[in-house]
Amino acid sequence: MALDKEFKNYYYNLGRTVALVEIMNKLPQTFAGLVFDNANEKLPYQLNEALKRDSHNLHKELVEPADVVLNHGELPSKVLSSVDAHGTYWIGYYHQKSYLADTYKGVYGEVETEVSEHVPEKVDFSPEGIKDNGKDNIIEELRK
Repeated sequence: MALDKEFKNYYYNLGRTVALVEIMNKLPQTFAGLVFDNANEKLPYQLNEALKRDSHNLHKELVEPADVVLNHGELPSKVLSSVDAHGTYWIGYYHQKSYLADTYKGVYGEVETEVSEHVPEKVDFSPEGIKDNGKDNIIEELRK
């Protein structure tokens, strides 16, 4: 069975969301189990961080399942097996992981960063140079 992007079940999309957040935030796979135990405590910060990464190539994959989850209301604060009797969370999680592995071939990309072309002037890091130039001046030059 393959990923069903049209299936709007809350727990299925929660699993999908967790799979994407794990990859985008470079979290260990144990994160899914932590969310399973208490989504309300473990997921909000990491989901927010992932949603901020709009230049990440998986951001477009995250928006739809996250929308289903966020429009549902408060995240569960108890073990999901008590409310998701059919294991739909884990099915969504594994479907999303399988889809990503097939689609992206394990190359999920990185958030693009801008590399500065500025090369600081030669700075004397010797004790005498620091004393003469002042530590704050040296740090300021390196920040340019």
